[in-house]
Amino acid sequence: MRLNKLILSWSLLCIPIICYAQPHHSIAPKPNKKPRLVVGIVVDQMKFDYLQRFHKHFGKNGFNRLMREGTNCVNTFYNYIPTYTAPGHASIFTGTTPAFHGIAGNDWYDYLLHKETYCVNDSTVRTIGSSTSSVGQMSPKNLLATTISDELKLSNNLHSKVIGIALKDRGAILPAGHLANAAYWFDGTTGNWISSTFYMTRLPEWVQAFNNQHFADKYAHTDWNLSKPISEYVNAKLCPDSNTWENKFIFDNNSAFPHHLSRNATVGAEIIRATPFGNHLTRQLAIEALENEQLGKSNQTDFLSISFSSTDYVGHLFGPSSLEVEDTYIQLDQDIDSILTYLDQHFGKENVLVFLTADHGASEVPGFLQAQGLPGGVIKTKPIIDSLKNYLQQKLGKGEWIVSYENQQIFLNRTLIAERGLEARFVTATISSFFDSHLFEGLERVVDLRNQGLENLPQELRNKISLGIFPNRSGDIVIVYRPNWIENMEKGTSHGAAYSYDTHVPLLWWGMHIPSRIYFEPVSICDIAPTLSTQLRVPLPSAVIGKPIVFRQRIKQGERSHIRKRHK
Repeated sequence: MRLNKLILSWSLLCIPIICYAQPHHSIAPKPNKKPRLVVGIVVDQMKFDYLQRFHKHFGKNGFNRLMREGTNCVNTFYNYIPTYTAPGHASIFTGTTPAFHGIAGNDWYDYLLHKETYCVNDSTVRTIGSSTSSVGQMSPKNLLATTISDELKLSNNLHSKVIGIALKDRGAILPAGHLANAAYWFDGTTGNWISSTFYMTRLPEWVQAFNNQHFADKYAHTDWNLSKPISEYVNAKLCPDSNTWENKFIFDNNSAFPHHLSRNATVGAEIIRATPFGNHLTRQLAIEALENEQLGKSNQTDFLSISFSSTDYVGHLFGPSSLEVEDTYIQLDQDIDSILTYLDQHFGKENVLVFLTADHGASEVPGFLQAQGLPGGVIKTKPIIDSLKNYLQQKLGKGEWIVSYENQQIFLNRTLIAERGLEARFVTATISSFFDSHLFEGLERVVDLRNQGLENLPQELRNKISLGIFPNRSGDIVIVYRPNWIENMEKGTSHGAAYSYDTHVPLLWWGMHIPSRIYFEPVSICDIAPTLSTQLRVPLPSAVIGKPIVFRQRIKQGERSHIRKRHK
């Protein structure tokens, strides 16, 4: 009897702990209920700190709503280099890295094809929706892994609808995957949204009708002015609107507001890419797709990916501390507001699943850093590579020993090396000796992939390099620059590095099953796809390496006490 009482007492003591460990949601969904619609939002070149830096400008129902009502994963990082647009979009939706999905950069030298290759180029398909032939010759054929949307379609015999939308072709195509119903991107020459024969033989009537309204041309004749008084801008306190380190706006003669788009009408609608208007146009088409394709209205979960590309164009031109970037995010917040409002009104928050992240961050503009007395600079790669080519000819004989320099990687002429009877390791060792004897400011180290150079690297950098290299699409030598040193850009900025400013990005979740909380545990960008697989109960993408995020609602102290009292 005493033993039984002891066991019973011990069991009762354990009950509160067990109850506290179980996930708790503000809305208790049905056990088998899935979202009617998934919306994946990627903001091109969004640094994590923008959520904090521009917080005071955001309204209640855009970024702030996602953070207030959803889960904010504040420690989300990319786990590979190079951090560029195409690898970023591919990694988000496949749950893996370039080492497995094969998108090793926006461009790369392909050793199998013996030529430079663009990430989504496909000469076997034709443009749909434009008379400009090459802009639509695109498909996901170079993506070597399945996406979460591919697995979603496979799980229900292709009944789900999947659509990708972005100004950039790679931002639309790679998230949508191989089995997408459609992907649409922007042709700046005509101002139309286009696609390719990989997806369709003609544009749907609703896309044609949208193009016929000529929204892009209207934006291309609209001046870009600040949305608020300049005194309210966070960046205005450090960065004067007119300075020497920002690019001039397209063909404008100054880098300061207002920016007169009407003066540049000769470049067509292409000019809107580098303004908030490009994001507005993307949002408009996304909502038209929701409406006309009846997404989320069937018995199966549908998937819409939206990539906002204008933030990247603006960021490259002006840099993170510019008024242009700050104003672009003020206006993007309104676009996010419009999308969430539409979803709430037509589906209800409890019937959709939304996530928002970025494909990479960005370095500060070196000129801005130097003005503040901070380290950073620009490294000119052409003189370095030219000098290296001369050195190799002196050491190895005449010949084109280097066929390409892309993604901070040197691609060797493997055919020539074989013809001369040399070992690739000997050639890469010769290159290493060149860099040992020539000092270049801003260059941190040179990694010889052939001679096990990764062994002498810090573990984190070693992992990032390894996860970003794909055979026959990556080089033989990786050049690593010092923090905040960028290639070739005297003004504006770039990205691609292993440092936090390029790898730390936002990740916000909102909708069905998503609790309101801040999630402090480390998250890899590769964790997004397996998290979606868990939420949708579909198989993992084929090459996934990430792990699903477990969303748990924190139980307040008062609720915890109530649980304990209930079980006494």
